[in-house]
Amino acid sequence: MGTTFLFDTIYETDYSSNVEPLYGAHRAAAADAILLSQNSEHLPHAYSVAQDRVDFTMRDTYSIDPPGCEDADDAFSLFTTDEGLFLAIHIADPTEWISPDASLWSDIKERVVTRYPSNRVPIHLMPKDIVDRASLMVNQYGDTKNAITVLTEIHTDTFVPVGRIQLLFSTVRVTETHAFTYANASAMLLDNDDARAAARAAISTGLKVAAALNVQRAEITVGARLGDLAPSGVVFSSVPGQGPSLARADAAVADMQKM
Repeated sequence: MGTTFLFDTIYETDYSSNVEPLYGAHRAAAADAILLSQNSEHLPHAYSVAQDRVDFTMRDTYSIDPPGCEDADDAFSLFTTDEGLFLAIHIADPTEWISPDASLWSDIKERVVTRYPSNRVPIHLMPKDIVDRASLMVNQYGDTKNAITVLTEIHTDTFVPVGRIQLLFSTVRVTETHAFTYANASAMLLDNDDARAAARAAISTGLKVAAALNVQRAEITVGARLGDLAPSGVVFSSVPGQGPSLARADAAVADMQKM
């Protein structure tokens, strides 16, 4: 126990002192408040498409993320119409809330990306208020969110995309019952709960589409593909004195991550 505790203490101290600063400065609440206030004076901005978004709120939308995720940035819908089976991949879209004429946009251009220090809170590209507005999960901004949607028809036998792929500005409706972790989504495929039959069917079909696309991609990939390697990751324990460990991911959970 003493050795483990010593390793844990040294790791955390060294990481905080030497590694985490390399990721850059965390956002400052006071500075963000000023940026948001000035930004709001320019909204709605000249490039707003609020009135022209395609309505997907009648479609069930599913998100699958790591445990504890607070900024879901993608989700999907699978639905059938008289014209066939369709897949809609929804990407969180914060553009309505960011004016290119405001200092906030300059700040975002300087930061470039969201950074994820190991076992730490993310260093977000955007202020938390914008992240929450865009996040494809139910929060203080409700359950209707903006998205950029990639829409394609799916062949019902081969599960590969067919026809024209559309890129759309959209609105989607998210629900807490359709927000899963990788483990919860994989476990749901094994139950017989009638209340979750639609979600089970959508995720099962999603796995088939992912597998079909993986086969297509393999035909043009040279060398080993990361998705084919045995998945593992660092697990951080909340137990005092227990340092990080390497754990192999469950095969079903790994399939969800690949999808």
